[in-house]
Parts: sequence; structure tokens; C-alpha cells
Amino acid sequence: MIIRVHSRWVIPVAAPVLRDGWIDVDSARGEIVGLGAARSAPQPGPDAVLDLGDAVVLPGLVNAHTHLELSHLAGAVAPADSFVSWVRAMLGVRFGSSASVADVTAAVVRAIGQMEATGTAGVGDIGNTDVAVLPLAASSLSGVHFREALGLKRADAARIGGETRLGAALAQTRLTEQRSTRLVASVAPHAPYSTSAPLIQSLAAGYEATGAVSSIHLAESPEELEFLASGTGPFRALLTDLGAWDDTWVPPGLAPVPYLQQLGALHARLLVVHGTQLGAGELRTLADVGATVVLCPRSNRWVGAGVPPVAAAFAAGVRVAVGTDSLASVEDLNLFAELAFLRRIAPDVPAAALLAAATRGGAQALRREGLGVLAPGATSHAIVRVPPTGIADVEQWLVADAADTGDLRWLDELVAHAAS
Repeated sequence: MIIRVHSRWVIPVAAPVLRDGWIDVDSARGEIVGLGAARSAPQPGPDAVLDLGDAVVLPGLVNAHTHLELSHLAGAVAPADSFVSWVRAMLGVRFGSSASVADVTAAVVRAIGQMEATGTAGVGDIGNTDVAVLPLAASSLSGVHFREALGLKRADAARIGGETRLGAALAQTRLTEQRSTRLVASVAPHAPYSTSAPLIQSLAAGYEATGAVSSIHLAESPEELEFLASGTGPFRALLTDLGAWDDTWVPPGLAPVPYLQQLGALHARLLVVHGTQLGAGELRTLADVGATVVLCPRSNRWVGAGVPPVAAAFAAGVRVAVGTDSLASVEDLNLFAELAFLRRIAPDVPAAALLAAATRGGAQALRREGLGVLAPGATSHAIVRVPPTGIADVEQWLVADAADTGDLRWLDELVAHAAS
């Protein structure tokens, strides 16, 4: 059945905002088959009409970076003045936790529910375990589950690489068994301060061969830059204390992006997460290779890592996506709240660009077709919001003042009800 949805605003993202727009939805397939301005509505008409009045319809948001397996640490790790001090506190809490697997799983399920309730349709989830895989498969979310690799010791690179690839393969098997076609599994090196060069290169060769996407925490803090430049500082002390230091490790003496270039690990399928310390030249390099910068500014503030170069990233032409990071370092997983924070630190970036980053940017980064835009062939799992009376610039409202999502509904659910 084709349901024609009328709404005061329709935001395709890949095209200009449609005022008094319509969307034709195939209710059986959950797919958009047409859209346009009211005056362009084709005839003959649809099987039924759904009038949403003064609502705005936009694509579901994409949280391009989170760690669902850390959801049980919500509120347990206090904000810090420096990143490494926060990491030390987080590790102490995580490995000192008495939470059972059931407790951790329940926290993951609650976190996914929070994401769904606040408009998230796509996710890039990072994990050292597979605790989030089945909850993700049972959810409405599309995206990628990344199995993360850590280990600075060169001698361990082959073993850790094999274990990481096996973990991702097992996660993919579980997703396949659950008949989940919206999610795929991949691998991701954690960060250049925690992952050896051979391990990064090994993983990069794998996703170069398969065309899979990958992710890495990069240029996240001043401590990371010091460590890569000289091998000294708080990260050296942390790795030594953890028994993770390798006496054969030699600092590359490079900034993070040139270091990845040297390793052959910089490419268009890479999500560069955080990037608070990225300079203009590095941003241009990322734009040239087609990589994505994933901004998580509320988490950066929480962990004392710095403020991401939001305006500079957009000016450089790099693809930008938005993430929340985990509940261990952010108040909630509400991407509308993340957008509002981005708007405060980057008031001159166009609202349309910020909104595109939180939708199309993340979907493109994760290679999720049909997500992040409203277009023929795209999913009808889209957001319906009702702006306050008198709103003239609906995109500005969505990125600046829409964190309270009590009005949020899902288009496919409304269409299913209309078709029943």
C-alpha cells in the first residue's frame, strides 16, 4: 500500500528543504518511493493519505561513534581536566566493577532504547567484546559493529590481529543467524598510542582487501601528540603502569595523520574519531583521501581532551559525522543534544551542514545505503518532529533547540498505523 504523507516541512538533506511537502511510502517495504513539494504531487493519488500538519520529517540520525558495552559505567567516571587522568579513572572503574554479564547486557539494551527514543537510526558501535551484538540485532538500528584491537607490543601484533578478525567474524555470524541485514561487523584499531604499527597495518590490509569500513581514535588529546612526537609524557607512564609498554617501540616523530599515511592506513573508508588536535593541513589531507571526521564534542569536554575544530573541519571540505561516545563520558546518547552543543561551539557553521553531518555524513561513513537521506529507495524509518509555533528556520531549531525529544515519532510507525 502506498501512503502519501503530507507535512509542513520535509528535509531530504541531499536536497533543499521542501515546504508543504509530501512523501510517498510503500508501507509493505518500509521504503520511500517518491517525495516533493505539494504542487508537484503526482496523480493518480496514493492508496491513502496521512496528514502530519505542522510537523517536520527528516532522516533518522546516525551516531557514528559510541561504545555500547560501556553503558553500565553511566555516571561512574567523573569529568577530568586531562584525558589520561580520565582514562586511568575509567579503567579503574571498569575493571573494578562487579557488574555481571547480565548487568552489562541490560545496560546495553537500555542505551539502545535511549538512542531509538531520541531519533537515532544508525550507529557505529565499538567494542572489545560481543555483548552488544545481539541487542543491536534485536533493535531498529542500522550500522556497523567494530571489533576493536589494542596492543602496542610488536610481538603480539599477529596474535591480536587474528583474535580481532575472529571476533568480528563471529559477530557477523551472530548477525547473520539473527537475519539482521541492517548491521555488519568490522575491525578497528583503537588508537596510535595503544596499537602497534604492525597491528594497524595488518588490520588496514584486511579492510583494504574487503572494502570494509574501519575506525580509529585519532588526534584526541595533547598527550597523544606528545607521545607520537617523543614517546614521553602521560601516555608513556600509563602504558608502563599497565604493563603494556614495549621497549622496542620507537616514536614516529609525526603528527597523527601523517603517521597513519606512513603506515598505509589512511583511506576513504576510515572514520577518524574525535580529532580535537587536528590542524588545517591534516584536515585537508583527510578531505583529499575521502576519510570522515567524527565529532563527539560533549565527550571531549567530559574527558578533558579539548575542543574539536568544528568550523575548520567543514571549511576543509572533509566529510563530517557526529557521535556521542559512550555513557562513561557523556550525559546521554541523544544526538539532538550533541547537535545543540556543536551549534554552541560552532555558531557560524550553517545549520544545514550540521544536520547533514548527523544524518548523511554518518550514513556515508558507515556505507549504509538508504540511511541518512529522504529519497526514493531510502528507508521510511525517519523522524517526525513538531516544532514550536512560529519557527521560521526549522533546520536551526533542529540543531540548536530540539534536544527535548518528547514530541519525536517515527514515520514508518505512523505509516504502518495508517495502513492498518
